[in-house]
Amino acid sequence: MPYIPELVRENYDLGFAIHDAGTLTYVLVKAALRYMEGEPRSFETYAKAIGAIECAKAELYRRLVAPYEDIKREQNGDVF
Repeated sequence: MPYIPELVRENYDLGFAIHDAGTLTYVLVKAALRYMEGEPRSFETYAKAIGAIECAKAELYRRLVAPYEDIKREQNGDVF
């Protein structure tokens, strides 16, 4: 996850609430499309956009989901 400087973050922080998965998906796709503006239509461009989304997914899992699952495993017992 690229941790960009706080002053730069202000330019990219969203100023509106997202209340459902459809809206979140829309915002992510629009951000990827904005990134690809002016870039050549190529596999590399598409792979970069999709790769960034995959890295964001991995960071969310690492920072939020995995610790949550650890708590639930301790509460409810391990599956393995």
